Amino acid sequence: MYVKNLKAGRRAEPIKSPGEARPSLVPLLEEHPMKPLTVTYRTLVNTGNYENRTIGVEALIEGDETPEAALSAARAWVERQHATAAHDAEALRRAEGASAYIGQLKSRIILAQQAANSALTALGDTPSDDSDEVPF
Repeated sequence: MYVKNLKAGRRAEPIKSPGEARPSLVPLLEEHPMKPLTVTYRTLVNTGNYENRTIGVEALIEGDETPEAALSAARAWVERQHATAAHDAEALRRAEGASAYIGQLKSRIILAQQAANSALTALGDTPSDDSDEVPF
């Protein structure tokens, strides 16, 4: 097995046994720091009812942009997406609630029409054939 020695003009040196200490790459990395090419930011949000939503993004670091600036931009984008998703979920919840309430109102109207028809029949009047007409 060979360890790469990245300094110019040096050859790779063999490691003789698995237990032998390996040369440290820390000084080499300090001399030749690497710039990351991408940053990734992802968050997991509990949406309730034992459900989660994960939104993440991988951002390419371009030109003179720092990794910190790219990560900050990625974080801001993910937070906006979570806010939009939360807003959409709230709007859907309200729409479903309104739909259920409309269903309850329709049921009450039908019951009121039936009660009105029963009252008219008891008074000897014939109920109207137009079922959309509420007599009160």
